[in-house]
Amino acid sequence: MKYLYPDDNEIQIRLRYVIEFALKNLEQIKDFAAYWKEFDNKAEKFEDKIFAEAATVVYTAKRISGTFKEIHNDLDGLIEIINPLIRSEYNFRLILKNPWYANTIGQGSILLTAAGCPDVEWDNLISNSFKFKSYDFKERVIFRQFDKIWTKYLVSKNYSKEETRILLDYSVLKSGTFPGLMDTNDIYALTHTIIYLTDFGNTDEFKLSGDNHLKELVDLLILWSLLHEDYDLLGELLICSVILNDSFNDYSLLGWKTYTYVWDSLNFIPSPGFDEDIFTKLDEKTRRAYAFKELYHPNFVAGILSALLLIENQSDSGRKKQYAGKKTDPDKDLIRQSIISSDKFLKMHRSPEIQTGEFRFCKSVKTETLLKSVIELSGEIRNFQWLKVLPECGLNKKSEMKIAFESLIMLCIKNHDLNKLLVTLFQYYDNSGTDGAMYLYGLKYLIFNQKADGSFYNSDASEISNIEFTFTANSLLKSVL
Repeated sequence: MKYLYPDDNEIQIRLRYVIEFALKNLEQIKDFAAYWKEFDNKAEKFEDKIFAEAATVVYTAKRISGTFKEIHNDLDGLIEIINPLIRSEYNFRLILKNPWYANTIGQGSILLTAAGCPDVEWDNLISNSFKFKSYDFKERVIFRQFDKIWTKYLVSKNYSKEETRILLDYSVLKSGTFPGLMDTNDIYALTHTIIYLTDFGNTDEFKLSGDNHLKELVDLLILWSLLHEDYDLLGELLICSVILNDSFNDYSLLGWKTYTYVWDSLNFIPSPGFDEDIFTKLDEKTRRAYAFKELYHPNFVAGILSALLLIENQSDSGRKKQYAGKKTDPDKDLIRQSIISSDKFLKMHRSPEIQTGEFRFCKSVKTETLLKSVIELSGEIRNFQWLKVLPECGLNKKSEMKIAFESLIMLCIKNHDLNKLLVTLFQYYDNSGTDGAMYLYGLKYLIFNQKADGSFYNSDASEISNIEFTFTANSLLKSVL
């Protein structure tokens, strides 16, 4: 299902709130920095990272139509604060000393210039640094390489296409990984790769909007972030969804509704790193410094998301449908090999209770029952805000059940609960067929847990025998061929 993005009025209010949050706190940044002792001995200060993030808000929001005059007035006020902080004498001399810093400390200045606020001397310094070929000697993980490529693109408006395509083949986007296996750092790498290679949706040079497998993965990771109540990561995934799509779907709508429900309840987007025990032990001034350090990133992300939604509402509909792409590949060769192996095992271990082909697992299942299992498998004290919001989203019953099944599959993989995974996959197939990437990921995970003799590891052999487990898994694998 497709759903319209929120109306301009709501998004404008949210974006202006974030800009006001930035203005209020950045005016006190020098006072805050005095409490961030862990960064005292580093050439790059923590506040430089904050300034670059604020410049990113400016860069994305400056693409909004000039008819939104209040937003642009707010942005001009933000530029007035961050411009001298980013383009300080200390930072200028640091880049002169070592041109490598052009890609990090210089990024805020690059973003300001790209947003329409140039500085002749700073722009010349950055340009000279990038021309100095020996500057780029630092080892980086792949998504940080994309960060470097994007930063240079902002200056030259030209991606390093050959380098980028080579790196893409080894990136998380092409890895074939899936929710349940991925941790926060993996998802962070994925969101930033999408952001850097599309310039926050400003270009589709690498045709990511036509990658339906990637769209499915982002959808499922939105669900993952809801399960783990990581609203910082949820904001980034919603940004990716807006970049890749031209409307909300079941997943992004549920994500947005939960995101704004939490935002409105707390008056800010919470951070997964915020420690209330630490916060309560601090004095008032240190509390403010600690709170901003933990909260600036998720709330700046909220501002970027709001800006992109406003831009999307001004864009031509359907502009992201120009590329045809495949959905998640069931990897039939891998499945065939697994079936051959399990068939051999079953021929050697015939059992009367499975010769009829009857399954004993309960076929009739309700969404409410599945969601109760989700709560039980989560294993931590959570607020389950998304479950409170789910009934208000207006999704059809089939979509709600699919989301419940996919949540369960993710948690079964994460917990390595193979028995529960098998039963969930069987019930999924019985109720929804083979439609859905998470069903295929669940089957692949079973294959990973296949023994050399063709049978499968299971969580509790007393609950489901090896023969019955293997028979059921074998049948489910055959369902996708």
